[in-house]
Amino acid sequence: MSLPRFIKTLMICCCVLLPVGGAFAADMPEGSVIVTKTHGDALAIWDATPVLTGLVSRKAGHDDIMRELESDAATIMVQKLPVYKKTARTLTLMVLYAKTGAISPTYNVATFEGVEKLLTLRASTRTRLAGDPARDFRAGKTPASVQLRVIGKLPPEIQ
Repeated sequence: MSLPRFIKTLMICCCVLLPVGGAFAADMPEGSVIVTKTHGDALAIWDATPVLTGLVSRKAGHDDIMRELESDAATIMVQKLPVYKKTARTLTLMVLYAKTGAISPTYNVATFEGVEKLLTLRASTRTRLAGDPARDFRAGKTPASVQLRVIGKLPPEIQ
């Protein structure tokens, strides 16, 4: 394939595929999702720090923040479950965030205190989540086919 033809093909692919990817990414919550294990009992990790930071800045309450994070985690899980259906029996999504400490006098930014593992959602990859599981979590209901386990705490400044 000649270079100009290759560039033209590449441009066409970008024009066709990028809008689809952009729309898909807009539906996903902020923060990175990393899949660390894809076979057997699959494991994905979601860094919810940007979402939590936004909720804290809006002065949301403890229960509202937990429901929002659970709802966003359910959205991620619904997107990831079909991907690992052929290779894994279950998928566990661990939700974590970066803990911050005192303001550094040298750099005038909050210091890093570590990572808090907040909660996990677990479901069979064969599970068909009926309805809208994210809406269920926002309403304070955990779908029967999903196991929710809170394993950590929100930052102490959240009431």
